[in-house]
Amino acid sequence: MSLSQIVIVYTSYNPTLSTHDQLEIRKVEDDEADFVTLKQFSCAHSLIHHVLEQSLETLPAWLWSYKCDTDSVQDHQLCQTFRFVLTDFSNICSGTRTAPGSDISERTFLVDHVAPIFKAFGKQTDLLVFNWGEIQLKQQSRIMATFRANPVQLRFADGLGYDFRAMKDEWPT
Repeated sequence: MSLSQIVIVYTSYNPTLSTHDQLEIRKVEDDEADFVTLKQFSCAHSLIHHVLEQSLETLPAWLWSYKCDTDSVQDHQLCQTFRFVLTDFSNICSGTRTAPGSDISERTFLVDHVAPIFKAFGKQTDLLVFNWGEIQLKQQSRIMATFRANPVQLRFADGLGYDFRAMKDEWPT
């Protein structure tokens, strides 16, 4: 069985798509380029449009003094999300000192740039909940129980997610 029997990749560069599907993709791409979804939230759209005119030094003060006059709860939540994400962005970009080049962790980009976006969105909208998980792998627990005389370095699995069972020591391995 090949992947093409299970999944269709809808991209403009997929030569196997029908003409109809290719036209639909172009329409979606055009809508994305024109910010059609964002324009449904007039205050958030206006905030993003005007934020591009601000300098990095004045960005946080400007963001928090910007008036978001809307009756839409979702529009207000999106404005708040943009404020927190862009304030964090301003903080990261305006630092005068950089960390030593020894920080080569694969988690750095995720923690510095991706997690704050999800965190702000989740806190402002209650549409996303996640916890940082770092747990010992079950296989390693079994190995350690077998080889107690020679301790091994603990290995943990990281991830963003929500443990619906609230039993982080029993996550899948």
